[in-house]
Amino acid sequence: MKKFLGIVLLSLLFFKVSYAENCPDDMKPEGFDQTLKSYVEEVYKNYFVPEESYKFGLEVQEAVKNKDLKKLLSLIKHDLISGPNMSFFDGKTFDEAFTESFRSKILSTKPGCIPVGLDKGFILGNGQIWYDRVDYSMFDLREDLKKYKWFSELSSIEQINVVYGFKTIYGPWSITRITETK
Repeated sequence: MKKFLGIVLLSLLFFKVSYAENCPDDMKPEGFDQTLKSYVEEVYKNYFVPEESYKFGLEVQEAVKNKDLKKLLSLIKHDLISGPNMSFFDGKTFDEAFTESFRSKILSTKPGCIPVGLDKGFILGNGQIWYDRVDYSMFDLREDLKKYKWFSELSSIEQINVVYGFKTIYGPWSITRITETK
C-alpha cells in the first residue's frame, strides 16, 4: 500500500512539473521583475491559468494548420466581438474563408502566457485571431438557469435575488475576434 501511495505522489508531482512547461510560475514576463505567477495574481486577479491560455492557442493553431474550419469555428463560444458574422462561414471551406497569409501569420507566432492590452485578450499572428476566457456574469447565469423548471417558475424579482451579488466568473476559452478573412 505504501508503494502504491508513493507512486501516486510521484505521479502527481511529475504532473505538476510537466503541466506548466510552457508558462512556468517562476517565468518572468518581459519587462517585469516579478514572476508570472505573482504578475497574474496581482494584475489579473487569477482570472486565467497561463498554461491554459498557451494550450488553447495551440489548439487554435492546430485547427488553422489543418485547415479545419469546423474545428476552428467550434472554438468560438459566443458571437465574435469583432469580425464576420458566423453566417459568413456557412458553406465555405477554410481556403474560401481565409487567405494563406492569414494562415502563415497565425502559425508563425507562439501563443502567449499573458494577455495583450487592457481588455485581457491573447493574440495569434498580428492580431488576426484574439482569444480569451468568456466573461460569465449574473445575467448570463440567470439566462442559463431559466432552462430549469424550479428557476423558471420563480418571479423575475425572485430570479434576480437568487443570482444577485454573483460576481463575474470566467467560463471556457473562446476565440473572441477574427480580424482578417477573404
